[in-house]
Formats: sequence, C-alpha cells, structure tokens
Amino acid sequence: MENTLQSSYGTQSIDTSDLSNFKPFDEVTSEMVQGWVIDAMGEEEVANLEANLDSQIENEKNPTSITKTLDS
Repeated sequence: MENTLQSSYGTQSIDTSDLSNFKPFDEVTSEMVQGWVIDAMGEEEVANLEANLDSQIENEKNPTSITKTLDS
C-alpha cells in the first residue's frame, strides 16, 4: 500500500490598524498568535478547518481505497 501524506497550510492576514496593544516579537506567545488567528478567521471557519484536518487524519488511519501497482 502506498502511503501518501496529507497536509494543510495557509496564511491569515491580521488587522493591524490599531497597534495600541503592540507586543515586541520576543514577548509574543503561541497562545497570543492562535487567538489572533482565530479572531481573524472566525470560529466557524476554524471549526471547518479542524474538521477537515480530522477527516484527513481519519482517512490516513482507515483508508477507504487502496492503490494497487504492478509491484504490489
């Protein structure tokens, strides 16, 4: 069975029109960034992304089809 890896990547723009709460880079935490991205994307879009990733993982664990080659 051929093992193919699924992935997901993207970018998210963040509103920088109000920098009154600006944090220097060395003070930024993963939790802060995650909160900014969730706020920018919206809860529904985050839930859709998580569901898609969960589905990809489940399909890797329990594939619904197998590709056969002449070698297998």
